Amino acid sequence: MPKIAAPTVEEHVAQQRGRILTEALRLFQAKGYLGVDIGSVARSVGLKRSSFYHYFANKDDLLIACVEHAMEPVDARNKVIAEGLRPPRDRVLAWVEAQMDFATGPDHASYELAKELQAVAPNARKKVLRLHIRLYKTLSAAVADSLEGSGRNAVTIASMISGMVQSAAALALENGGVESITAELRSGVLAVLESASHPLIKPIRHAQGRAQT
Repeated sequence: MPKIAAPTVEEHVAQQRGRILTEALRLFQAKGYLGVDIGSVARSVGLKRSSFYHYFANKDDLLIACVEHAMEPVDARNKVIAEGLRPPRDRVLAWVEAQMDFATGPDHASYELAKELQAVAPNARKKVLRLHIRLYKTLSAAVADSLEGSGRNAVTIASMISGMVQSAAALALENGGVESITAELRSGVLAVLESASHPLIKPIRHAQGRAQT
């Protein structure tokens, strides 16, 4: 039996998995899914290729674990926002800022990796989708609380805000200026919430053509 560098076998396995995940995530982010093979991951952490399979079933399994590992901070921050006692609009803004931080920060490559995961490993879509659903539910609940009693459709408003965040993140990644774009985004989201807190104004339908005299 090989020597282990931990008090117990379980701790050794956990440490080895952690080392593999860290190195594999770096390689996936640098080279993409198709540019990485199990042999290169194993060599980077000093393992034989055959030893790799003690920790992960295959490359898809490894990629799924990498994405889940990379997105743990996002999920944890989302839970703090969801369970917080702050006013609803503050929760919405906290959610917006959290998504902007993730989409434009150092972990952005993990977001791209998650999208690649869904393309190359269809069986993993449910896992990624579950995280997206949790994130969206937090926003939707905060928006619903903010608009309580207004009679407005909170799901529609939440979808609009989510779309604003995606567009703002794409703009920031392309042109820079994350801070100024985030500030404009905050202002825009607050404007949407303020407008949505009032009854919907139905458009006036004008009769086609002019009345004959």
